[in-house]
Amino acid sequence: MTFLPVAQRELLAASRQRLTFRVRAAAGLLAVVVGFFGLLFSAGVGRSVGAPLFHSLVTLAALASALAGLILSADAIAGERREGTLGFLFLTELSSFDVLAGKLVGAGLGAATALLAVFPVLAIGLILGGVTAGEFWRNALVLVNLLWVAVAVGLAASTPAATGGEALFKGGLRLLLLAAGLPLAGHFARANGGSAGWDWIWALGPLEPFVHASDGYFATRPGLFWRSLLESHLVGWGFLALAAWRLPRVWRDPVAECSPLPRTAGWRPTRRLGDAQNPLTALNRPTQRELALVWTVVALTLLVVGVRLGLGQPGWTLPFWGSLEFSLGFLVLKWVFAWRGCVFFNGLRHGSGELLLTTPLREFQLLSGGWAAARSLVQGPLTLLLVALISTSLVNAYTAAGAQGNGPFGQVLTGIGSLVWPFYLAVGVVVDVVALGWLSARFGVRSKGPMAAFGKTLGLLYLPRLIPCIPDLLSAAVILVWARGYLGRSYPQGLKDLRIDPELGLRDAVRGG
Repeated sequence: MTFLPVAQRELLAASRQRLTFRVRAAAGLLAVVVGFFGLLFSAGVGRSVGAPLFHSLVTLAALASALAGLILSADAIAGERREGTLGFLFLTELSSFDVLAGKLVGAGLGAATALLAVFPVLAIGLILGGVTAGEFWRNALVLVNLLWVAVAVGLAASTPAATGGEALFKGGLRLLLLAAGLPLAGHFARANGGSAGWDWIWALGPLEPFVHASDGYFATRPGLFWRSLLESHLVGWGFLALAAWRLPRVWRDPVAECSPLPRTAGWRPTRRLGDAQNPLTALNRPTQRELALVWTVVALTLLVVGVRLGLGQPGWTLPFWGSLEFSLGFLVLKWVFAWRGCVFFNGLRHGSGELLLTTPLREFQLLSGGWAAARSLVQGPLTLLLVALISTSLVNAYTAAGAQGNGPFGQVLTGIGSLVWPFYLAVGVVVDVVALGWLSARFGVRSKGPMAAFGKTLGLLYLPRLIPCIPDLLSAAVILVWARGYLGRSYPQGLKDLRIDPELGLRDAVRGG
């Protein structure tokens, strides 16, 4: 029998797909553009720019690797279970490890080739100075290991999950615990005089080797780097073994089919079906579990902001203090909105779209119904965070003005000036939500699954923001116009009508046009 036949089949299939080469070329091109503008902005700095540029690119590559590995693998097993094809694999002599190895290769190959395309750009730091060859290769090993852990965590979460969203949520929590929870726990333990015998626990996180990869740390204690790298690598094998143990026990369990309507599993919808004007909005109401998730994000954001406010900040940062915490809360809520839209519009591809089009519902009602249901989930939390951001900025501005001895007139001017950044952030949140709505409709009805649509939506909206010279608001507006026009009227000659007509575009997409 061929060794790992599913993995070999995935490798052969990926080697013949144009998408593999396009992703690799796009990743390399994006890294070149980001590196170019990083060098351009650092040209006037009177010191070596190699090390800052290298560490900035490594940070971006680490974030992209973790997200890509998790998103690509979260629906790998759950999607096979929904389609009913997983059972056919177990009718053969394949073991659960063979199946998982194939899914591991299929999910991580695209991200791995994209990461390899970024390595030559990272090596520019060697030419510019400030980075040694050893530091470059150590960071490269850590990036590959981080991708491996993210894919393994995604597969372990996808094995018992019924949907890709459930797997993405559980896998994201586990990866966040490993990447951020353990290092923070280790930091507080060391600060409070914790025992050194517990250091091996804090080294399980995949980000811990980054700390020991620099020449300053590695020259004094090289064993810490190799120990943390080995421990985090073994964590990935542990998650893969857990998935292999679970797979033969859960593959027979029934799962819900992909549908734009809410599933019966979970907590009940929040309102009755007849309370909304659009029937789709009524049928697609958020459940209490989803509401609990978004309000938990809001509560954690406000808790972190309140704790940091109680600790106090320097005066010159007070008007803008807390924007990072609020930005993270906004980011999670926007991702929840995008995921809801991708699930709804991708469900239209599975027969329910044409069924709904046979009713008196118009095509634009399908769009507005899906958006309204997703918006009802995040509208209240987003509004509360925006109000909290503006209030915090005003309070901090008046506190800073009073501490500096400014009079009432100066405090008023400082308060008005402190509203510039929250207003810009609020406008950016609104534009991002609208752009995510159109992107989810664009990719949802044209992608194989909701996870693929979700990855495309986030990638297209956020990857241009890695270029420093492009404002986030401008890039979101351009992408919004592009996504909306893509659902416009098309002609056989390939021309597109200047009038935006999403109805015909949605009908053609649902019918496979």
